[in-house]
Amino acid sequence: MFLRIIRILFLLEKQRMEGVARAIALFNFHAVEAGDLTFSKGDVIVVTRKSDSTDDWWTGKVNGKEGIFPANFVELV
Repeated sequence: MFLRIIRILFLLEKQRMEGVARAIALFNFHAVEAGDLTFSKGDVIVVTRKSDSTDDWWTGKVNGKEGIFPANFVELV
Protein backbone atom coordinates (compact mmCIF):
# COMPACT_ATOMS: atom_id res chain seq x y z
CA MET A 1 0.00 0.00 0.00
CA PHE A 2 2.76 2.43 0.94
CA LEU A 3 4.62 1.81 -2.32
CA ARG A 4 1.43 2.37 -4.28
CA ILE A 5 0.95 5.77 -2.62
CA ILE A 6 4.57 6.70 -3.37
CA ARG A 7 4.11 5.64 -7.01
CA ILE A 8 0.93 7.74 -7.33
CA LEU A 9 2.64 10.78 -5.80
CA PHE A 10 5.58 10.33 -8.18
CA LEU A 11 3.27 10.16 -11.21
CA LEU A 12 1.36 13.25 -10.08
CA GLU A 13 4.58 15.22 -9.65
CA LYS A 14 5.86 14.03 -13.03
CA GLN A 15 2.59 15.12 -14.65
CA ARG A 16 2.81 18.53 -12.95
CA MET A 17 6.37 19.00 -14.20
CA GLU A 18 5.52 18.01 -17.77
CA GLY A 19 2.36 20.13 -17.92
CA VAL A 20 -0.87 19.53 -19.76
CA ALA A 21 0.18 21.24 -23.01
CA ARG A 22 2.81 23.35 -24.72
CA ALA A 23 2.19 26.79 -26.19
CA ILE A 24 4.16 29.31 -28.20
CA ALA A 25 3.97 32.95 -27.17
CA LEU A 26 2.44 35.08 -29.93
CA PHE A 27 3.32 38.35 -28.18
CA ASN A 28 5.52 39.64 -25.37
CA PHE A 29 3.81 39.68 -21.98
CA HIS A 30 5.23 41.56 -19.00
CA ALA A 31 3.99 40.74 -15.51
CA VAL A 32 1.79 43.44 -14.01
CA GLU A 33 0.76 41.68 -10.80
CA ALA A 34 2.66 39.34 -8.51
CA GLY A 35 2.10 35.84 -9.83
CA ASP A 36 1.96 36.85 -13.51
CA LEU A 37 4.29 35.02 -15.91
CA THR A 38 6.56 37.22 -18.04
CA PHE A 39 7.52 35.84 -21.46
CA SER A 40 8.70 36.95 -24.89
CA LYS A 41 7.24 36.33 -28.31
CA GLY A 42 8.38 32.90 -29.49
CA ASP A 43 8.95 31.43 -26.02
CA VAL A 44 7.66 27.89 -25.51
CA ILE A 45 5.51 27.78 -22.39
CA VAL A 46 4.72 24.59 -20.48
CA VAL A 47 1.03 24.99 -19.69
CA THR A 48 0.33 23.43 -16.30
CA ARG A 49 -3.31 24.42 -15.93
CA LYS A 50 -5.78 25.61 -18.54
CA SER A 51 -9.45 25.88 -19.35
CA ASP A 52 -11.20 25.39 -22.68
CA SER A 53 -11.43 29.15 -23.20
CA THR A 54 -8.74 31.45 -24.56
CA ASP A 55 -10.49 34.31 -22.73
CA ASP A 56 -9.18 32.93 -19.42
CA TRP A 57 -5.84 33.13 -17.68
CA TRP A 58 -3.84 29.90 -17.72
CA THR A 59 -0.95 28.77 -15.52
CA GLY A 60 2.40 27.84 -16.98
CA LYS A 61 6.18 27.76 -16.73
CA VAL A 62 8.91 29.32 -18.83
CA ASN A 63 12.56 30.18 -18.14
CA GLY A 64 12.40 28.62 -14.68
CA LYS A 65 9.45 30.76 -13.54
CA GLU A 66 5.81 29.83 -13.01
CA GLY A 67 2.75 32.06 -13.08
CA ILE A 68 -0.48 32.98 -14.79
CA PHE A 69 -0.82 34.53 -18.22
CA PRO A 70 -3.56 35.52 -20.69
CA ALA A 71 -4.40 32.50 -22.84
CA ASN A 72 -5.02 34.67 -25.89
CA PHE A 73 -1.31 35.60 -25.93
CA VAL A 74 -0.31 32.03 -26.86
CA GLU A 75 -1.04 29.30 -29.39
CA LEU A 76 -1.13 25.66 -28.33
CA VAL A 77 1.25 23.36 -30.20
